[in-house]
Amino acid sequence: MIESLFQGDYAPQPMDYRLVTLALLLSFVCGHAMAWLYAVTHSGLSYSRSFVRALVVLPVIVSLVLMVLSNSLVTAFGLMAVLAIVRFRNVLRDTLDTSYLIAVISLGLACGTQRFTTAVIGCVVLGAIFAYLWGTSRAWRGCRPSPPTMNPNHDPAPPPDPHTSRPETNGPAHAVSAAAGVWRRAGGHHPAVA
Repeated sequence: MIESLFQGDYAPQPMDYRLVTLALLLSFVCGHAMAWLYAVTHSGLSYSRSFVRALVVLPVIVSLVLMVLSNSLVTAFGLMAVLAIVRFRNVLRDTLDTSYLIAVISLGLACGTQRFTTAVIGCVVLGAIFAYLWGTSRAWRGCRPSPPTMNPNHDPAPPPDPHTSRPETNGPAHAVSAAAGVWRRAGGHHPAVA
């Protein structure tokens, strides 16, 4: 009974269990490497542990789906219909998070189609690119101007000088009356002043 499990599937083109195991383990290792790199280099708006876990599991799932759908168009359409029912309501706030998702999906695709060399080289190259972007983003921070800080103890408008300004010339009432004076001098009537 157990020997029949290791003989392969009973599909028209059965897969060897060693290739299935290798594909799933390699997709797990590649996904784990990408998740580790994401966790170390993350500097975005929000950090989610579940997103990191999804980076580990997603390549394995994609690899398994591709091995199941290797030669069956009917099964592929059925799976597409099932996945259309499931709605993903997770909003990614950082575009680099989307890049990580696409990277792990691509690595899962490579493992699922048994392109193991492509998966390993792709994992190394993508990891190097993500590490490069993380390292150079620290250098780029010094080149761009920093955003203004909001200090609650700092009033951006200087206080009025008591020697040169009168209290009646400050505030919105003065602005309306000053605008009305300009309109009157120009020969028009200001709509705010009756």
